[in-house]
Amino acid sequence: MRTTHGDLERRGIDARVVEMLPSLEEKWLVDFVNGLSVAKDHSRVQRDRDGNVARAVDGVSGKSKRRQDEINASLIDGLEGSLKWLEEVTKQMSTNSHTIAYVNDRLSRLKIDVSGIADFTRERAQELDRYIENIQSRLSDHDSRIQRLDLRVRAKENLDFVIDHWAAGNFCRLSPLARCYAALEELRWGAFGDFMRNAPAGEQCEWRQNLVHKLAAQLARDVDKAVKKRLIFRDYWLSEPAADDSALALKNAVRYLGDWSGPRGSPFVYMASQTPGDMPRGIPRISAADRVAIGLINDVFDGCAG
Repeated sequence: MRTTHGDLERRGIDARVVEMLPSLEEKWLVDFVNGLSVAKDHSRVQRDRDGNVARAVDGVSGKSKRRQDEINASLIDGLEGSLKWLEEVTKQMSTNSHTIAYVNDRLSRLKIDVSGIADFTRERAQELDRYIENIQSRLSDHDSRIQRLDLRVRAKENLDFVIDHWAAGNFCRLSPLARCYAALEELRWGAFGDFMRNAPAGEQCEWRQNLVHKLAAQLARDVDKAVKKRLIFRDYWLSEPAADDSALALKNAVRYLGDWSGPRGSPFVYMASQTPGDMPRGIPRISAADRVAIGLINDVFDGCAG
């Protein structure tokens, strides 16, 4: 149960609807933070007592000072309670980037507002700062998680697009080995590569395994064989269609992409891109689709430059 539901239910919005429309909680949080006001209320009361006669009378009697002390204390007590509650709420909510940016901005301005209150003790200021900083820190951590999630989503989209691009025949003028390598370079330079460079080791391992499955499946489709079927490397994985001008341009592009490779450190990429006469010693002469995929993935993500 979320802390926000009680307030939304008082508006005639039940928990079931909140689950259907998560944006309700985002709006509620923004509305709540907008309600955290110090300087505006403080200045309004001051202006209400700004007449010449009122100022003269209050100055003699001391009412103005006492009244302002009471107003300040009331505002700060209310603000302190609100920030404590907001601290609890932000532990529970799945807040989006836009809301986080807005709340952080509002809290930053709130700190400035608080600093302008007369007779505001250093201890109370530090206490309020602590609440605000705790909330902002929690929201910043959450924002980082959202950014990681966004990168994960874009990496998945990048992977799906590249595999579909390959399956649609866009690399068909290359050998199966070179098609797979071209796809991997698209991933390395795209959102997938960004994700792999920043993801924790455990996630990298999971995504690499998923990548092996996808690449091996497409390689097997290209040669019309089972994924685990062991095939003569040169006859299947290096076989090319009849060459034409467009095929030459594509092969030149792949050669350029793989110009960092060598026969020892990255033999699969070297064979795919540089097409040497002799096969490097690191390449098995008989290999199934999944073994080819693993070899290229290891070369690209472990042995590549840049």
